[in-house]
Amino acid sequence: MCSGSRLTGTHFLWKIINAKSLLCMKSRRSIFSLLICTLTVAGAPNALAQDTLNNMLKDTAGFRCDFNMQHASFPGDGSSLSLYLRKHIVYPQEAEDVMGKVYVSFFVGEDGTISDIKVVRSLHPALDKIAVDIVARMPAWTPARVGNTSVKTRYTLPVKFTPE
Repeated sequence: MCSGSRLTGTHFLWKIINAKSLLCMKSRRSIFSLLICTLTVAGAPNALAQDTLNNMLKDTAGFRCDFNMQHASFPGDGSSLSLYLRKHIVYPQEAEDVMGKVYVSFFVGEDGTISDIKVVRSLHPALDKIAVDIVARMPAWTPARVGNTSVKTRYTLPVKFTPE
């Protein structure tokens, strides 16, 4: 059933941590087999494997995995967002020699509206302000969906500044 050599303590921990993310698998029996395999290869007794799995399942009780998720998207085709950004970026004089990316994070609401805009990686105060203003003026996005339900999601957008 299990093949492989003994795992180091680090690999063992990594497998346990990642096993929690596998709870979205359709068969929990598969997860149990994987966990038993991981713990057996690491030299842990099967009782520990079962206790660990039971605790993981308790922690995620009521958690529903849905593989039918669509991410939030800017209206239009794939290049629309890039075109929008290039059209609206205006360089201020105080940052005319600065180039790079400002990373802006925001929520796309269930109705597609943008909210809670903040800079998560700054480049220059003037460019940060321009990036936030551009995002604030964006049209409504197509919201993320899980199944047939629109959901509020956080999106991080890199805004690229290159002087002409």
